[in-house]
Amino acid sequence: MKQFKSFAYVLLATVFLTSCEPETITPETTDASTQETKQIIGQKPLTLFEITQLGSLDAYFRSFENTQNKIASQTVAARSYNPNIQFFNSPEGFNNNALPMEDFENAIMGFSNNNYYDSGEWSQYVQNSGSDLFPGILNEDNLHGIFNEGDFASGISFELIKNEDDFQNNSFRDYLRNQYDWTESEIDDRMEELIFENGFYIYSEAIQYVYYPQYNFSHSKPLTSNYDFTDLEIKFSENNINAVSLNILRGGSFTFNIYDRSGNIIATDYTYLASNSNSMSYWAVKSGVAIGKIVIISDYLYTRENVDNVAFGNEPDLDGDGVINSEDKYPFSNFTPEFRIYHTNLGIANKLARNGATMMDELESLITSINAEYNGDNYRALHSKFTKELAKLSYYWYKDRLITSRERSAISRAAYSADVPMFVD
Repeated sequence: MKQFKSFAYVLLATVFLTSCEPETITPETTDASTQETKQIIGQKPLTLFEITQLGSLDAYFRSFENTQNKIASQTVAARSYNPNIQFFNSPEGFNNNALPMEDFENAIMGFSNNNYYDSGEWSQYVQNSGSDLFPGILNEDNLHGIFNEGDFASGISFELIKNEDDFQNNSFRDYLRNQYDWTESEIDDRMEELIFENGFYIYSEAIQYVYYPQYNFSHSKPLTSNYDFTDLEIKFSENNINAVSLNILRGGSFTFNIYDRSGNIIATDYTYLASNSNSMSYWAVKSGVAIGKIVIISDYLYTRENVDNVAFGNEPDLDGDGVINSEDKYPFSNFTPEFRIYHTNLGIANKLARNGATMMDELESLITSINAEYNGDNYRALHSKFTKELAKLSYYWYKDRLITSRERSAISRAAYSADVPMFVD
């Protein structure tokens, strides 16, 4: 479960209780810059200007960076297998710079602030700006005064949804229960109201370290969740979205759930987005099935979802092989340089064959179909079928001058020795 730390506790406690009677809260903390801070809860939420008076947002992230790194070292990226889905962690791999993008650069920033923080070794100059807090839904029809009409991309919506586990098991819930003696139902209602009332903010920040200029950095206007008990849902209104890319500030461990237009989950990416505290991580997906929405879940303690530079649209040729998706039997072709039968390297190049298929595409399709027929008792018959069908394929490769007669013979020998069929989970 994502937990609160001292900085977050000050922020959330003051932001959340907008309808309560004025109270004075002195949070427990080990941070000298916040130890003296007492927040008075009034009738309006805490602004980002007031937040920055507690210290830069970078200081907040640094306060739990070691914990994050410890968790990250234990995280193993795992991507569900789906032949119609590909994930990317670099723009070079995604290879599409022409998609429409929402980068939040047109956001109206409610404040700007320049400060110098004398914190000894980590003294820093900070320039930041931020929007007011606004409701947990953002699209061209719900701009909340943060964007002017026409300054936000069409066809995309950002919405905060409850993370059921974190919503029910959260230190802020404990605070409300103990401080105000509210019932569980009253706590549920108030927390849901707050997601709607002030779920998002947008901010930019530039930091110059006095003694460590190599760590200077800046970032511009990511859309950020104000809570750690929500997930971020990105919806697409068009019915042909098959490519999406985005940045996440500072990276971390995330779950990305990909849904089709009917609301069915079609793939999941449990992945660690490598990044130091000073940069944006990159994530992207291409899908042979139209994408209806993507839900982003932070798996880190304390971390709230944020996104920037969200590009989305229709890629007519997902694998870039020159054959449009509607005519491509293999929209995500296997372009590995070498042609292999399992682990046997034959010294043969994997080349583009016919109709958007590579030689490896056709080999893998054949092996999959043979394995699907295997029942444990028909190995000899299926192995013979495999070698014959591969001989037919290699004949066409030879005829199309993709391989030589010697290479075709090498493929036949390797096929005879290959352990096909086999049971595959």
